Amino acid sequence: MQELFPGYFRPTKEEFSTMWQECIFVFDANVLLNIYRYTPQTREELFDIFEQLKERIWLPHQAMLEYFENREEVISQQYSIGNDLETALSSASKIIEAKYKRGHPFANTGFIAEIIKEAIEKINASIAEAQSKYPNLIENDYLLGKITRLFNCKVGSKYPPKRIEEIHKEFEQRYRLQIPPGYRDKNPKKEGLKKYGDGILWFQLIDYAKSQGKTIILTTDDQKDDWWQIGTGKTLGPRPELVEEIHSKAGIAFYMYSASQFMIHAKEFLGFQVKQEAIDEVRDVGQQDKNYDVMSESTDNFGFKQRVQELFDSPAHQMMLDYLNSPAHRMMLDYLNSPAHRMMRDYLNSPAHRMMRDYLNSPDFEMLREAQLDQKNYQVGSDEKEKHDETNDNEFGKS
Repeated sequence: MQELFPGYFRPTKEEFSTMWQECIFVFDANVLLNIYRYTPQTREELFDIFEQLKERIWLPHQAMLEYFENREEVISQQYSIGNDLETALSSASKIIEAKYKRGHPFANTGFIAEIIKEAIEKINASIAEAQSKYPNLIENDYLLGKITRLFNCKVGSKYPPKRIEEIHKEFEQRYRLQIPPGYRDKNPKKEGLKKYGDGILWFQLIDYAKSQGKTIILTTDDQKDDWWQIGTGKTLGPRPELVEEIHSKAGIAFYMYSASQFMIHAKEFLGFQVKQEAIDEVRDVGQQDKNYDVMSESTDNFGFKQRVQELFDSPAHQMMLDYLNSPAHRMMLDYLNSPAHRMMRDYLNSPAHRMMRDYLNSPDFEMLREAQLDQKNYQVGSDEKEKHDETNDNEFGKS
């Protein structure tokens, strides 16, 4: 049965142990790019693992290509923390100043704005000092040197243009049918052939597995469900379709880990010394990567900052600010803080109100309402009859 449905059987602990002793470890581009997001201590922990496994590591050509294409942008992002914090704090200060430009009954808004201003200055000074001690990786990327030395002669070959076109057509169909991997990739930067980067990487991985005939363990911090089987919010393992496809085409076992899980199991199955602090940091960075398209590099791609600025400059935002500073808003605030509002709120939560509400929904009230309605209809009918009789008497008198 397991031979027929290999994707639906999780390996036993003994099988995992054997896999780790014999497999080839393959890494996605995001694992290498996240190295730039780690502290120096955590980087060294990961490099130490790579070094101990250097005879059994490999990169698809597509993974190395994406590393080179995104390396400088990821480095630049690490220097933007000062701007990001200043923007966030400045926005908070502007909102407070705009909302309470006429003052506040008990909060000293001017003092708050001054605190925020001082905080921005201290943060910028702290970051500037730290950056002065941090190597300029744009000019001298020593991490690039370490990565290229580790993976020298351990990178797959580039596909020829004809093969790329074939993959493009095949994955266009696979994406429509939501066949993994890659169909969840919505990054607008990836147009044309770049749109199918995951497909190219996957086929390069399968071709390499065919040539090696060994178990493959792929490490990736791509956490979308076109790579992973996810149930009730938990990542259960690789998509069964991926395990079955590589098994049917290459005849090998296949498994996947996130970077933090890779470190945990390197410690468990290979006896490597790995600090828990490093594992925790790698896991946290990987979790940030989970929402990367929205919260990180794609923020600028989607024009997020521009849209926020447009919102602040819009008539709707100005109308809201005008209302927040208007007598009408102050009257509403005064009412919400008044004894009258408290009395109303207390009444709405009181037994008396609940009794009244129950009574209004009761059969007794419905009977009373119907009786009143009948009486009203009777009165209307009587008035109309009296009017009709009066009209007939007048007609009779004229005759």
